[in-house]
Amino acid sequence: MQVASASGDVRRALELCRRAAEIASARQKKALTSAADVTQGGSSDAGPSGAISQGLGAGSDAVMVELMDVDAAVREMFDSPHIKVRETGCLDALALCCHESLRYMA
Repeated sequence: MQVASASGDVRRALELCRRAAEIASARQKKALTSAADVTQGGSSDAGPSGAISQGLGAGSDAVMVELMDVDAAVREMFDSPHIKVRETGCLDALALCCHESLRYMA
C-alpha cells in the first residue's frame, strides 16, 4: 500500500510540474508577443518578467518556469471541483450529487 501511495504522490508531483511548464510556456509566448508589439512601436524588447533579456529569445524552445507558475498550477489542481468533492465527507458528496442531478433533470 505504501508503494501505491508513493507512486501516486510522484504522479501528482509530475502532473504539477507538467502543468507549471504549460503555464510558463503560455506566459512566455504572451511576453514574446507583447515584446514584438512593443518593438514594432520603437521601444525596448524586454517583456514581462524579462523573458527576452534572460536569453529566451524567439528562436529558443527553453522555458523558464518560475515560482508563480508552480503556484498557479497548485492552485488550479487543488481548487478544482473534483478535488473539493474528494475532500468533503461521503454524505456531503452524495448530497451534492443528488442536488446536481435534480437540478439537471428540472
